[in-house]
Amino acid sequence: MGALLSMIIKRGDAGASILVDFASVAIPPKFDNEVLSKGREVLHSIETYATGARLFVKQGMEAKDDEARIAAFKGVLPFIAQIKSYYDFSILLASKGVLVTIVENLLVAMAAKDGLEGTKTQIKQLATLLDFALRFDQQKMHTPQLLNDFSFYRRTFPRMVATCEEDIIVRDVEANKIAMFMAHQVPMINCLCEVFQKRFQKKAEVITLLAHMANILCRAITQSAITDTETKLFCCRAMTGAIVLYDHVDPNGVFWNKSNVQITACIKALRNCDPPQRTLLGSIQYSSRHFKDSTTPAKVAKLFE
Repeated sequence: MGALLSMIIKRGDAGASILVDFASVAIPPKFDNEVLSKGREVLHSIETYATGARLFVKQGMEAKDDEARIAAFKGVLPFIAQIKSYYDFSILLASKGVLVTIVENLLVAMAAKDGLEGTKTQIKQLATLLDFALRFDQQKMHTPQLLNDFSFYRRTFPRMVATCEEDIIVRDVEANKIAMFMAHQVPMINCLCEVFQKRFQKKAEVITLLAHMANILCRAITQSAITDTETKLFCCRAMTGAIVLYDHVDPNGVFWNKSNVQITACIKALRNCDPPQRTLLGSIQYSSRHFKDSTTPAKVAKLFE
């Protein structure tokens, strides 16, 4: 199938002929209620995390007696619950019933005669997950207190088990998993990346699907008459997420000349927005893996200046 797709799809044209009106495509209520509503809660939580448990961490580090240490530790726990909710949602995203099913349906459609033209609901579902992942990861990079709070919790946890047993919600094994999750520069993108790399055997089809997504979203930004600012920003963010994810999944990256993503058009789409989407351009430049590779054309790198 991979060889056939490569013959049918002119390199760089994957999905470029499909125009999706993202504002009018409805999301299934079940998907919205069971997945996206939780995603909105996670985004609100991390966007309002700010200084988190900084005060309690400071109190714990300066505590002179056990009573003060216990009070500080208990003060940190609600923030640890928030961080745990981010990890829990990443597991939900990666589950069979969410990302895997959506991608499976899109891969089947992509191989059929009509391609992705008739799967606009699934296209929007995947775009929504990409948008979420990008927004979460951007906010995580601007919230260093998350890692500080969780590091304090892990250091303090062994001494508090005996006295705070009933209050503890994250134990050793899960704490290690959460720490590994949060240590990634782009944890949600990495979560999606692992699904694409580990759950699907036919890597070429998966890479082509991500190219489709980036190019479809690029066309929506540049060729559709989007009047709603939020819809346009949604498409910009989802396209950026697709580009970063593609760069993580494809061993050759998204920037080289033989990439199926119309990377120059995508970058120009972000540059030509009013106002230019500098933050998203920064996400592509700094959250990708291959931007600094020698295979990145100078004319592409120059677009980020």
